[in-house]
Amino acid sequence: MQMYTITLAANPTEGGTVEGAGDYYYAVPATVTATPKPGYEFVKQFTFTVLESLTLTANFEKTILTVTVAVNDTTLGRASGAGQYQRNATVQVRAVPNSGYSFENWTIGGVVVSTNPAYHFVITEDTDLVANFTALDFDTYAATLWENTFMLNKLLLGEEGYEVTGCKWFKSGREEKNTNTVDEFSYSAGPNKTDLLEPAPTYYMFRITTEDGRTLYSTKKIMNYYDLAPGAKSNKLFVYPNPVASGATFTVEGVVEDSPIFVYNQFGLCVSYTPAPGTSIVTLNLDLPVGVYLIRSENKTEKIVITK
Repeated sequence: MQMYTITLAANPTEGGTVEGAGDYYYAVPATVTATPKPGYEFVKQFTFTVLESLTLTANFEKTILTVTVAVNDTTLGRASGAGQYQRNATVQVRAVPNSGYSFENWTIGGVVVSTNPAYHFVITEDTDLVANFTALDFDTYAATLWENTFMLNKLLLGEEGYEVTGCKWFKSGREEKNTNTVDEFSYSAGPNKTDLLEPAPTYYMFRITTEDGRTLYSTKKIMNYYDLAPGAKSNKLFVYPNPVASGATFTVEGVVEDSPIFVYNQFGLCVSYTPAPGTSIVTLNLDLPVGVYLIRSENKTEKIVITK
């Protein structure tokens, strides 16, 4: 009499054990057994009469699922709610920004799933969440002039709802009591143009206070112009005023005289072209939408922020 082989497997392998595999005669009833391990349940069953060789898979499903919670930067905030939960339970995770910072969103695998710091969801699988916090972008709200001065853009901050009443500047985490400038809304490395801001690993930040009582910090600003080989020329352009209103005139220093000037938007598309100027200092006028742009002259670059 013809014999047939029954092959068994478990999915996932750690979900349980299967019994009943082997050789069976034709038309003989076969009994196979699936036994889930703790934390799993058996979700499919199959009873049959052996008519041919078969490969059967016992499918197990987790009953206890794991939620992990991380943050994009531990200096900006913290998050809670990690643990183990019963399948289909409602889970709450909570994100709390540190003073001076803001919560942005929750992501799973880089995809935004919520912008609410208290996020509720029904768990159906192991879930890895990241709480993303943010600070005021230094380059957006503070222009860098001549590589020795920072200037806060109070106008842009005001347009975005931050009516600034005070500002403090920090170098590598320590407040700079003397700004070397006329007021607290700008900071200079020293009284001379040759007094350059310090390069990495030194970093700079600012902290503003607003009319409605908020205290907000910026991201870290690192000067990298000393990352060049000995004797090499700076790869930086000097752009001022920066930010600048759309349609207003601004100055670019350090231009390569025999190279045209290109301006690129955030998508890498060239939105402006100026022929080689024949001089290292030029004035430009960009009638462009509000945003951040990159100015390039040969291998020299600098960001510029266009405002209303």
